[in-house]
Amino acid sequence: RILNIWPSEVYNYKTSSLDLIPVNYNVKFNPDVNGQPGFKNLGLNPENAKGNIVVVAGKFKYPTVWRMTSAIEKKIGKGWSSGIEFLLTENLHEIRYTNVNLLPPELKSSGAGSRTVYSANGLPPKVPMNGANPYNAILLLENNGSGKGFSYSVSATISSPASLRSAFHAAYTFGNAKAVFEPTGLSGPNFQQWRSLETVNGRNDANRSTSDFDLAHRIYVYGMRRFTYAQENISTTISFFYQGQSGQPYSYVYERSMVNDLGQNESFDLIYVPTSKEIQEMSFIPISGSSGNYSADQQRAMLEKFIQSDRYLNSIRGSFSGRNKARLPFTHTVDIRIQQEFVIKAGEKKMRAGIIFDVFNFLNMLNPEWGRTYVMPGDNFALIRFEKFASPNDLTPQYQFSPKQGTPWSLQASTAPGNSARWISQLGFRLYL
Repeated sequence: RILNIWPSEVYNYKTSSLDLIPVNYNVKFNPDVNGQPGFKNLGLNPENAKGNIVVVAGKFKYPTVWRMTSAIEKKIGKGWSSGIEFLLTENLHEIRYTNVNLLPPELKSSGAGSRTVYSANGLPPKVPMNGANPYNAILLLENNGSGKGFSYSVSATISSPASLRSAFHAAYTFGNAKAVFEPTGLSGPNFQQWRSLETVNGRNDANRSTSDFDLAHRIYVYGMRRFTYAQENISTTISFFYQGQSGQPYSYVYERSMVNDLGQNESFDLIYVPTSKEIQEMSFIPISGSSGNYSADQQRAMLEKFIQSDRYLNSIRGSFSGRNKARLPFTHTVDIRIQQEFVIKAGEKKMRAGIIFDVFNFLNMLNPEWGRTYVMPGDNFALIRFEKFASPNDLTPQYQFSPKQGTPWSLQASTAPGNSARWISQLGFRLYL
C-alpha cells in the first residue's frame, strides 16, 4: 500500500530543514517556544540546509497486487464441517527507495563478516554539486524491479453445526510474508521508510526479507455452551476463546552503524554472528564506568554465552543475521464470557435481561506467569556495539559487548483487551426490549 503523502513530498524541494542536535551546537534546552534556535543564531545558511527531498520515477506505478484464493469445505457427519483454504498474494508493482545522494561505496570492512562501508568515519560522501550539496538525502521513489514481495497462508478449520445451545470452531493458520520496503511505524515520511530498514550492506542494497507482518503460526479455538432452566426463562451461557500465536518477528542489529550510509549513530545494521573461533579473533574495547568494568576477554566470554543461549543465533553462526528472522516467544491467551439471562416482567410485558461478565487473558488471572504477551519496540534489538574502526586505513571493526539482563523483549504494557499481558475483567448489563 502507499499513502498519497509520499509522492506529495516532491513539493518540499524549496524548503529548508533544521535537524538540530543540541550537542553539536552547544545548545541547551529552552522551554520558551518563541525562543528556539534558528538558522541565523546558529550561523547556518538556509540555502545549504534543504534537508531530505523526494523524487519520483517517471513511470512509477502505485502498488498493485495479484491475489488468488482456493478453498475446499466438506461435511463430515452430524452437521460438522471441515475446510482448507489457501491464499496467495503476489506484488506486481511495489515501492523501492534509493538514496541517490550517496556516492557508491568503495570500502569493505576487514575480518569475518566483511561488509560494505560508505565512510570509515564522519558522514557518508554525498554526490558533488555546483557549490555545496544542501541535501541530506535525495530519495528516489520507484518500483522494485526484481525480488518482489509476496505472502501466502494456509488454513484448516473444523466447525460444529449451528445451534443456540452449543458451538465449537477451531482453526489453524500458517502464514508467510516477504517484502523489500514496507510501511513502518505510522507510515510517515519517505525518509522514515528508507531509514528504518535493517540491512547487511545498507538501505540502497536492500533485498527481499521476512516482512514485519509475517504471521507464522496461529491457532484459534472457540467454544460455547448454553444451559437453560425454569422452562427456559433463565439461561447461563459460558464461552471461551483461545488463541496461540507465534511471536512478533525481530532483527538483531549493531548499536551504531558500521555501514555508515546515514551516519554512525544509526542502529539498523544486521549483525554478523561469529563462530567460537571468530569471537576470539574479534577486537573488543575494554568497558569501564558505572555500569561495570569488563575486559576484552570477559566480553568475548559473555557474547559466546549469549549466542549459545539463543536458539536462532546459535543456528546461524558464521553468517549474517536475517531481517525479522528471530521471534518473540509463542503466546497463549484465553478469554472467557459468562452470560446470565433471565426474563423480567414489567406489567403485562415480558423482557429478557442479561448480566455479562468477561475476563480477557483468563490464564493470567489464574497465574501471573501465564498468558503473557510480549513486545519489542522498533522490531530490532541492538546486541553488539560497533565502536569504531581501528583506523581510517585499517577497517577492522572494534566492538563492545555489555552483559544483557533478562530478555531482549519486554512484557506488553498495553491495557487494551485482547492485547494486554495482564488479565482484565468487565461487567455489563444488557436489556432486550
